[in-house]
Amino acid sequence: MKNIEKIDYCSLCESKHITIIDPEINMSKCLDCGHYFINPRPTIERIKKYYTETENFDYWQSLEQDFDALSKRRVRVVKKYRQKGSLLDVGAGIGQFLFFAKNSFQTSGTEVSKIAIKTAKDKYKLNLLEGDLEEINFHNKKYDIITMFHVLEHVHNPGKQLKICRDLLNKDGIIVIAVPNDVKAFLKLPFKRLFRFLKIGRFKNYGRFGMEKIDLERSFGEIHLSQFTAHALTRFFKKNGFKVLSSSLDPYYVPNSTKNRAKFYLFQIIQSISGKNLYDTILIVVEKLR
Repeated sequence: MKNIEKIDYCSLCESKHITIIDPEINMSKCLDCGHYFINPRPTIERIKKYYTETENFDYWQSLEQDFDALSKRRVRVVKKYRQKGSLLDVGAGIGQFLFFAKNSFQTSGTEVSKIAIKTAKDKYKLNLLEGDLEEINFHNKKYDIITMFHVLEHVHNPGKQLKICRDLLNKDGIIVIAVPNDVKAFLKLPFKRLFRFLKIGRFKNYGRFGMEKIDLERSFGEIHLSQFTAHALTRFFKKNGFKVLSSSLDPYYVPNSTKNRAKFYLFQIIQSISGKNLYDTILIVVEKLR
């Protein structure tokens, strides 16, 4: 089918030991590393076209101060591990995080959306590199820090992207990654699974793992090609020359309300007691060993 491709390997670890676990939404799982991913999936060209057609910042503009607060929280997260140095933000969007990070770091960023790149330049005076990591020539530039905030779930080859990040890092450099925790977040709430079974409301279009089937012919919002787990990511990093410094919760909440903050801190306490992340997001910080 035009604009659709099928792969015969895991998009994270490249194992060919994969199986379909939810044909309703084209969800596959790697039997070696436990990674969940969409297969068949839209091609890179089709997704770039989709974002060019649908990108708008109405939601961001309505909550600009809340996104400012989120960006500042993320800067504080990075500074727990590095106080200074060169920083590359992959998938920088309109550059809000970089705008605040540049007070502490020498910053650069990448982005695939032409609209986002223009907004970053017009609003924040940032010159982002256009394209994904496989397309950009960094001219042997190395970085001390690479950040990827809710980017990895959108890319076609997350394993390859992370290996490129490893090559872009200086020795002892770190990667800070935030991704959704949709599999755990969905399965931990029985009522969501019940609504999905009964085909109630928006849940009628959900598969058994809480993901809605991708349909680029209608308004869909963000396109998640992968569903990560902390286990699969940790396994990948340990096998590819990294030390895991932290696996926790990403304080991604917007609006910056008392309710959302309370929810985050509650699940943070749950993880500290049980060791399990049942929150909506995963935050992993790793250090390059070689």
